[in-house]
Amino acid sequence: MRDLEIVQSKLSILIRKLNDAKNDVQYCTNQYNQAKVQYEEETKDIEEAEEKSFAYFIRNVIGSQERKIEKEKQEQIEARYQLDKAAEQLEEAKANYVQLEFNVTKIRSELEELKNLLFISDPSYHQKVDEESKKRMGWRQELVEVDEAFSAEENILNRIDEALKHLSSANNWSTMDMLGGGFFTDMMKYDKIDEAENLMSKVESELRRYELELRDVEYEWNSSYEFISGGHRAMDIFFDNIFTDISNNNKINKNISSLENLKQQILTVQNRLRKMKREIDEKIALSEQIYESFDS
Repeated sequence: MRDLEIVQSKLSILIRKLNDAKNDVQYCTNQYNQAKVQYEEETKDIEEAEEKSFAYFIRNVIGSQERKIEKEKQEQIEARYQLDKAAEQLEEAKANYVQLEFNVTKIRSELEELKNLLFISDPSYHQKVDEESKKRMGWRQELVEVDEAFSAEENILNRIDEALKHLSSANNWSTMDMLGGGFFTDMMKYDKIDEAENLMSKVESELRRYELELRDVEYEWNSSYEFISGGHRAMDIFFDNIFTDISNNNKINKNISSLENLKQQILTVQNRLRKMKREIDEKIALSEQIYESFDS
């Protein structure tokens, strides 16, 4: 079992290096493509500078054309150097990736041979195989729950974004109202507020269900959304004055800030869920490397 753990550790290290090498190949590819574009642009500049246009003859007469072409050639040489350098780095990155890929394949083969040997010769390994199989079932169930939480998050975030759009529109109408709007302005303002409040009622309901999905995740909601009462609306519409207009505008801005804060809190939880998902995936992968071949 000790040898198995050592080989597995080597494999984990190699896989991590292989992933890093893959990212390095992508980075070097991007660098090469950028250098290639730059070289082609410098070459084009020289061709344009050497064209026998009227401007060419004028610059040639005053002696500036030769200096211009020389400058463009120097820039082309530098661009060519950078292109050759990027090409060399790309080839090195590809070679490193190929070598690591070979090493991973080799160590995986060694791991499978060792697992087969242990399965035949070590009775305790049989028990460990069964235990790990049950663990993986539990971890996969956790992944299902995490995915469900992600789905619930997306619904809530979409509703919050829609509510923010309506509040932003209501804020615009509220500003017009303070500048001398009338009955029509009030109606448009409250139409947008109603849309936002309908969405927020659904958000609050979905947040309660969402909390059930977050048993193992630290979270904190701090939504101080303030619904505008019917009495306040009536005063605003029928006794329209600058004081009620300012009061409503303040409430709208406060609600916008509250929703933006809630959205940020949910995004924070989303990042925690992503971390949890990565950790579960890693545990499953680690268990599979040593035991999966013998699942019943």
